[in-house]
Amino acid sequence: MGPHFIDVPKVVVHTGGMSLDHPIEDKQALYDNLRKSVEELDYDGVTLLLENLPPHPWYFGGQWLTNAFMDAYEIVDFIKPLGLDMCFDTSHAKLYCNWAHIDFYEQVKVLLPYINHLHLSDGAGLDGEGLQIGEGTIDWVHFFEVIGAGTTDGYHGTMIPEIWRGHQRGNEGFVIAIKRLSDAYAEAEQKLKLKQVSI
Repeated sequence: MGPHFIDVPKVVVHTGGMSLDHPIEDKQALYDNLRKSVEELDYDGVTLLLENLPPHPWYFGGQWLTNAFMDAYEIVDFIKPLGLDMCFDTSHAKLYCNWAHIDFYEQVKVLLPYINHLHLSDGAGLDGEGLQIGEGTIDWVHFFEVIGAGTTDGYHGTMIPEIWRGHQRGNEGFVIAIKRLSDAYAEAEQKLKLKQVSI
């Protein structure tokens, strides 16, 4: 793929590890299979990014269960030895944190050094995935503060809104998302600047 792009393209891959009816107890076997699959790939000339997953994803066959690659610490333990970065999906992470009763923003902090691309959408409950920005439970200003909006050592990678059916009516959902995200980013950037001045 690499030669067909001006810059190095990013290839985002879902990691698998889903089941239909019952959880898979042996997570280690799932991670071993994933490691073997990654090692068999030739991703020379592209940036391979594994994406975090939600606990109860919807596929065309219905709602499934995810058994791995959701928790920040597990993800770091997997990708760090392989020298990989990741695609961080905010909606997926929020749903996982709701399900596991853990802090979303703490998970963001843990993964931040490894995030190379952001999929941005809101999330609510256990399976409210891909919601419009501001229609879920993510505090976007705080999220952008956590990733260091506009700061020298903050996040400087790529990002894109990933709103369910955002392409309909002339990309209306994406346009709304970009406006709301831009406003939240600017507010976070201003807050961070004020904190620097007060120090």
